[in-house]
Amino acid sequence: MKDVYKDAMDAVKAPDALVEKTLKWMLEEHKQLEVKTEAATDLADLNQIKVSPKKTRWVTHVALPVAACLCLCLTVIVPRLSNRGVDIQHPPVVSGTNGSTESIVQALATDNLATRSGPATQYRETGTYQIKGEYVRLVSFAYDRNGLCWVQCEVLYGDTLRRVYTGLTRFDTTTFDLRGVPEETPLDHQAKVIAISKAMYGPGEGYDTYAQLTVNEGQTVTVITIENAYAQVEWTTPTQSYRAWLPLHSLNLL
Repeated sequence: MKDVYKDAMDAVKAPDALVEKTLKWMLEEHKQLEVKTEAATDLADLNQIKVSPKKTRWVTHVALPVAACLCLCLTVIVPRLSNRGVDIQHPPVVSGTNGSTESIVQALATDNLATRSGPATQYRETGTYQIKGEYVRLVSFAYDRNGLCWVQCEVLYGDTLRRVYTGLTRFDTTTFDLRGVPEETPLDHQAKVIAISKAMYGPGEGYDTYAQLTVNEGQTVTVITIENAYAQVEWTTPTQSYRAWLPLHSLNLL
């Protein structure tokens, strides 16, 4: 009966034709078993029937394997047939270090993303990205003073990447688990810029730089986080707040 087990197990991974063939064979064997049992009952009382060695072998080599195959059918093959044609989609999850040990998940954008450089409306606007219906990498999230949730996401801009902030409401929250996204815990370290540096959208050379935005030597900034030898820093002018990334070598921690 090794072939019986082999056919049943192969059916789990087999094309539809083989699955249906295996299922049909098991049902026929089950019917034959029922017929033989009814015949034995008609001939004599079941308590008086003597089980011969031949019948014992039949039970061992046929009945039990058929029962096992039926169990396999109910638990594996039948669910596979019933789910045939159903397209189940799961939100992609991307794990990676990117300079840290935190995971990065992806979420489906339900609207074009109007973004800012930080997690609140007082931060500089960083453009609107036409990516409705696409999956976007989420790096972190934070709440503003009004309790609104903002997510730092990573978008492609030309051939470079940008990390920008947008409201959580612009994503389909059923496509990801926010618990898999790290909540921001700012370092709040003060640092002084020791070399004029262009503000960047992310912690590395693969990220874009802000146009016409530099951080002057001698300026004091607040360090939010550090990644890949870069620091995300924050500063405020009389008109608005900014967040950007600077190389660590351009800073002197106070």
